[in-house]
Amino acid sequence: MSSVSRKIVEKDYIVGEFEKLLVCQQCGILFVVQRSYYNWMKKRGTPIKFHNMKCNSEYQKTAFLGEKNPFYGKKHTGKMKEELSEIQRQRYKEYPEIKQRISEKRKGQHNSPETEFKKGQHPSLDTEFKKGHLSLKKGKFTIAGKICELCGGNYRGKSCVIKNRKYCNRKCAGLANAGKSSGTNKNTSIELLVEEQLKRWDLEYDKHIPLCKIGNVDFFLPRHNIIIECDGDYWHNPKYFPETAQNDATKNLVWNFNGYKVFRFWEHEINKSPKKCVNKVLKYIKKVAEWG
Repeated sequence: MSSVSRKIVEKDYIVGEFEKLLVCQQCGILFVVQRSYYNWMKKRGTPIKFHNMKCNSEYQKTAFLGEKNPFYGKKHTGKMKEELSEIQRQRYKEYPEIKQRISEKRKGQHNSPETEFKKGQHPSLDTEFKKGHLSLKKGKFTIAGKICELCGGNYRGKSCVIKNRKYCNRKCAGLANAGKSSGTNKNTSIELLVEEQLKRWDLEYDKHIPLCKIGNVDFFLPRHNIIIECDGDYWHNPKYFPETAQNDATKNLVWNFNGYKVFRFWEHEINKSPKKCVNKVLKYIKKVAEWG
């Protein structure tokens, strides 16, 4: 007999050493369960009272009606309602046939028969949804469409949001802006970390200056002809932006050809230890000085 089995027995049944004899509270049938399982269920606060689920269901229908129900006259809190809803959702996942049976039973019935929602009307506001705009209490906003300047694809959104947008997503924006030279570059968080280390070692440097007419460099050490580039893990990733990665490789080739030493550090490397990144530059400077 398994630990969860409940075996129906006769009155003259000889109960074993590891068994517990019980009487079903609904139908009065004698049954036995394993003693260890009975003790475990009792410890959990759910002692075994019925020999099967059918008797349990029939007992629940009559035992907790009206004032007999411990929740009679009470209301569930918001938190308890959420927990019960989650339990119900899990139940439907495990037993989809229950949800299907309830669906078929309620087919054609409205959840709130006292109210009727007309087609195209909002359930809570006396407003109508029209194609292209939403009419709400706070005012109106229109859904506009635009064409991406890079890929030529159509995209839609709130007119107040996409009014000044040129590209349909971040990928197109990144590809369009890759390699553009601008003297007003903003300092990124990883650039600030590297800059802090350069100041610590009292290294002379310039920031965001154009070199070889191919693009701006993050840091340039003029005394040593060293270029330091701080690459973001997302925007310079060849998996997402192959053209940006190819542009970086072209820059490296041109700068090396013109006698510059290029150091590229990834965002995760700088965030982990900016000191180690700058130490690589210092080691190179030391070697060049020794070869002198």
